[in-house]
Amino acid sequence: MAGKQPTETNKQPVETKSSEPKKTLTRKELADFLSIELKDALPPKTIQAFLKALPGYDMVLDDVAGKLVDDMHLLALKSVTPQRLLDIKDQQAFFSNREAICWQLYRCSYEQRLANDDAAMKALFAVTRRIEALSEDYPELLDRYKSLLDYMAKFRPGTNAGSQSTEEPAAPPATPPGSETPGAATTAAAGPSGPAPARPRKKPAAKPRKRSPSRKRRR
Repeated sequence: MAGKQPTETNKQPVETKSSEPKKTLTRKELADFLSIELKDALPPKTIQAFLKALPGYDMVLDDVAGKLVDDMHLLALKSVTPQRLLDIKDQQAFFSNREAICWQLYRCSYEQRLANDDAAMKALFAVTRRIEALSEDYPELLDRYKSLLDYMAKFRPGTNAGSQSTEEPAAPPATPPGSETPGAATTAAAGPSGPAPARPRKKPAAKPRKRSPSRKRRR
């Protein structure tokens, strides 16, 4: 059965205008702008070996630094000085600020990329469904859009490719850095740091003794 010929109206090309290409930002440019040094990712074992920061430790650094000024000769600490503690506090504030900014940027980029992917897939599904609906009257559409139809058929549910999950970038943490991260300046100041006092051990409860069957007294 010969397909219907497209009308003159359908033959008129649709004018399209390409959007202006947006400037691509490199990692180095962004890192330089934020004054962050780009480094290779640390091994998981190295990160796991880091000591977990206590809540509000940055507020304690000032107090300890002030007291160390008078007690350096007594404590004789070579690796810890009042100035080093103040420098660590400044670095903590700096990196916390950058981390919060990067989290916001990553969250926005991640969600907007997902929305853009959603719009693309909805458009491709709409074109595919329309072609399949008109294929009986216009069979030439099947040849014209063969690459699209093959691509969509490859990833349909039930196929090998459709059952495989595509690799997605990791979603950002649900909460921004600092809201749960120990050491943020907004958290309450902690008391003197040190090992937590040992909890008194509870004595195991005494097991009830089984009563032996009563013996009849001999008269």
